[in-house]
Amino acid sequence: MTWTEYTHAKHFGKGIYRPYSDFIADALLVFDNMLAENRELAHSVISYPSRDTLLIKGDQISILTVSGSSHRHYPLFVTIDWNEFWTQKENDFLENNPELTKSATRLTAEFLSDHLKSSYSFENPIIIIFPSVFQVGQDKDLKVLREKIVTEVAGLLREHELKNYMDKIEMEKPKEIFLSHKSADKALVREIAKTLEAMGHSPWLDEDKMKAGANLERSIRDGFITSCAAVFFITPNFKDEGYLATEIDYALAEKREKGDRFSIVTLLIPDENGKFGEVPQMIRQYVWKEVNPIEIIRTIVEALPIRSANMVWKA
Repeated sequence: MTWTEYTHAKHFGKGIYRPYSDFIADALLVFDNMLAENRELAHSVISYPSRDTLLIKGDQISILTVSGSSHRHYPLFVTIDWNEFWTQKENDFLENNPELTKSATRLTAEFLSDHLKSSYSFENPIIIIFPSVFQVGQDKDLKVLREKIVTEVAGLLREHELKNYMDKIEMEKPKEIFLSHKSADKALVREIAKTLEAMGHSPWLDEDKMKAGANLERSIRDGFITSCAAVFFITPNFKDEGYLATEIDYALAEKREKGDRFSIVTLLIPDENGKFGEVPQMIRQYVWKEVNPIEIIRTIVEALPIRSANMVWKA
């Protein structure tokens, strides 16, 4: 979409007209050129001119907000003056953030995101604050600054879309749940695995995942790579030795690599005499919980970094 089409597009709201639409269109052109370097990413991006867009215009700094999705209506294009939108004066805001007159940056303001969602139906909005370099005339310094800001805004849009794309790719990968246990507790863990599977999860249980003749350690490592969580069933039978120690090492490595996308779930389960096992030293830094068998499934599901699969009617 050219700037002329963008300016005259059918829309809701007060519109975004020149010179503000020129700035946004220039940023989107640079953004499109950046996307050309990654075809898969480019195909995943929803057209920006089809998204709801709100420009909060100030004398020195402005804020561009764009919804993360498009809706089945003409997009909302709105320009609002800073003083109409904010209770805090622009100069007061700049006193605490003087660097904003020189470069563009993502603005992480939860209250603003909530307002955009509730008042304008924005979804997963991107919010960028930048110097108000719309009309620069013949001033060479301002022209250079405008070009710099246009490129920075485009780069921030690309970072936002790349993160969304990588999140999507990550979610499409297998999300197994590694079940670490001693052979003596196999019957209990097998039933838990069956229950998790019936709920739409994919438990990793050695007897199901490892083919005859497979390299044991390599299979266990692969199991952790495809998992989003490791559940350690700590009973009096559980001892931090052999492959259990290796599994703890792998779990810690995945936690460092995946961060919040990987959970270490440590469950202390009593035996028939009510006796609990001992949590291995290496995973004591993570929260563990004493549970009765009836609480195991709920505790695991609550600790996972993913939600259960969507419910569908049985065939």
